[in-house]
Amino acid sequence: MKCSPFSLSTCVLALILFTLMPTTPSISQDFQRIYGTSLDNNFTKVIQHGANFYVLGQDQPTSGSIPHATVTRLDANGIHQWTLRLDIPSVWNDAVLTPSGDLFVVGSTLPGDATNKSIMGLVTTAGGGNFTWIRTYDVPGREGLSRIVRSPNPQNSSFPYYVLGSQFDANGNAIWDDVILMNINAAGTFNWKKRYASIDDDEFSRDLELMPNGDLVIAGNRGTRGVLYLADNTGALMNGITPSGLSFTYADVAQSSGGGFYAVGNTFPSFTPYLMK
Repeated sequence: MKCSPFSLSTCVLALILFTLMPTTPSISQDFQRIYGTSLDNNFTKVIQHGANFYVLGQDQPTSGSIPHATVTRLDANGIHQWTLRLDIPSVWNDAVLTPSGDLFVVGSTLPGDATNKSIMGLVTTAGGGNFTWIRTYDVPGREGLSRIVRSPNPQNSSFPYYVLGSQFDANGNAIWDDVILMNINAAGTFNWKKRYASIDDDEFSRDLELMPNGDLVIAGNRGTRGVLYLADNTGALMNGITPSGLSFTYADVAQSSGGGFYAVGNTFPSFTPYLMK
């Protein structure tokens, strides 16, 4: 599903938000730098580690080639320390810090067709940046891993990481997916994997958020219905909500300090943005 980056309603929403924003305190900028080469490079996510930063991205090795996934280390002033680039076309979609300060990354190989694989790995700063391990996982058809979290209250304390992803729905349309949830440890060993099969095109692998008690909020859409599911630490879906009367998908969810969640998403195919609480 494609999302138009600009629309009249998006501009109106942005105008309203900027109008409502307070003028103080102001936002300061510590540094601004340009990274990369003359080819296509991009950064997609930053994870703070103490005063330093891990940054996920992609690098194009040669002109016209499919990008390769990268992990870059920057210091507190944005000075480049090192970059790890996979030697295959790929993308890192998400990452989480381990208690030791390593970075647990998840993603997929490219292109995103029947030949691709899910990938995950553990990055350490030792030796100027290295992978402690990296693995690919392959089931028939298209697949990928999109989100990872470390739970404060996992089902099994030896397996504190939960990974959300998708794989090809062999029982549906050729472009449909099923959502998967995996429970693993920092060595990449599985405790379990659940596949949420249905008769719909399941795209609720767009976001994964943690509740303080270890429950999981899973967001996206099932068919044309936007869905927010609550799952316990065993991966069992307990309940969910969906906006009525809309073809909708949720893109991101964040906890509110006063309780509950804020959620953003959009209708389709008209692409009207929504902010909900």
